[in-house]
Amino acid sequence: MKKIGSVLLPFFAAALAVSCELYPMEPLRVTAWTPDTAVVDTAALEAVSLTFSADVQERLIESSFTLEEDDLPLDGTFVWLDDRTMRFQPHTPFSAHARYRITLATSAEDRDGNSLKEPFVHEFRGCADTERPALLSVTPADDSITDTVTPDLEFVFSEPMDRGSVLDGITISPPAAGYYTESANHAAFRFILTENLRWQTRYTMTIPGTVRDNNGNDKGSAETFSFFTGSDSRNPEIETVSVTRPDRTILVPDDPDDNTETVTAGIEKDAAILIRFSEPVARESAGKNLTITPAVPYDTSWDDDDAVLTLTPREHFPYDCLYTLVLAESITDRQGNPLAASVTCKFRTDGAASRPPEIARAAFTNTFSAGTPVLPLTVLEPLSIITFSSAVCEAPCYGFFDIHAVLAPGASLVPASIYSSLSLSADNATVTPVACQTGESITFMA
Repeated sequence: MKKIGSVLLPFFAAALAVSCELYPMEPLRVTAWTPDTAVVDTAALEAVSLTFSADVQERLIESSFTLEEDDLPLDGTFVWLDDRTMRFQPHTPFSAHARYRITLATSAEDRDGNSLKEPFVHEFRGCADTERPALLSVTPADDSITDTVTPDLEFVFSEPMDRGSVLDGITISPPAAGYYTESANHAAFRFILTENLRWQTRYTMTIPGTVRDNNGNDKGSAETFSFFTGSDSRNPEIETVSVTRPDRTILVPDDPDDNTETVTAGIEKDAAILIRFSEPVARESAGKNLTITPAVPYDTSWDDDDAVLTLTPREHFPYDCLYTLVLAESITDRQGNPLAASVTCKFRTDGAASRPPEIARAAFTNTFSAGTPVLPLTVLEPLSIITFSSAVCEAPCYGFFDIHAVLAPGASLVPASIYSSLSLSADNATVTPVACQTGESITFMA
């Protein structure tokens, strides 16, 4: 038994010596990097590199590595110069105006499984300028009121700016349609409106902290400015609605709440309508927001102050027709304020001067002399028929139609319109119109 024990002891001692062999336990370190300065000639820089304190696992190093340009990761190609040195070349060239950051996370390990104690971070840029740009002025000024919907919108910075960061960064709310122009030194930017802003609206302009100068320095903090479109908040009113015939007759508005229809009568067929506002109004809004029913084609004209609108019908109104004129509340003044209230006017085109001729009496006789007529005076009714029992005279036989009409004041009948409108037919005879006499005037037909 003693011999057996003496033989086994060396065996176990050898086994113990093998199992207790020690591995390096020091954390992995980055011992060198390029570029190793904060300011770099980016025009000459093609790649970045890291050198490690031990042989590393390439796959873990690559998955733990990032190179950022202005906080955005860059794609590129890894090249291993040896087991401890990695080179990374981005697919796009380095920029003199950007900020770069190399980061290696603690997931990076050497071949013995030792990782970084803390992330490795190195930042560099292509310019020594580290001063942030400042916003010197904004137009319109903050909390200002404008009397136009096409104001100048301008942003002035303390130094030349990166154009893309300004154009992509500045916001206007509600959105405005337009485009930017910039000064020759890229320090001032003007927004040119291609559409008018809205009246009576507060606009907010935000300049974010991400806008940066030409050397990549960002502004750091955001600034917000606002302005209001409209120095006048009063609602316009309709002072009067009138017609030109009879001269300056006022159309009384119809109140829909009083249960009584208000109609202004006696309007002539050739009247124009005048609408007087309490202040200048936006022409386009007036044209879109007034209606005449039944529809009437008309032309519009304005006074020099845009406060009086004239509607001139292209044709005469039909006689004795009821019309409704509606001026909607959505008519606005020049600063977008709507009417205080809509207005409805009703009028009837039954003016005395517009009255059409009315046939009061028609009769037939065959003499205008004092002698005894062959046929007594016959008062006619519409579609009257006159019958002769026998010939009353030798051909040609002359007869007369005596027509009495009620006319508008100062009006007279047009002879041609009488005989062109008179229809006669005869059986066993021929009727030929010869002349038309009105008063002392007689007109012979051709």
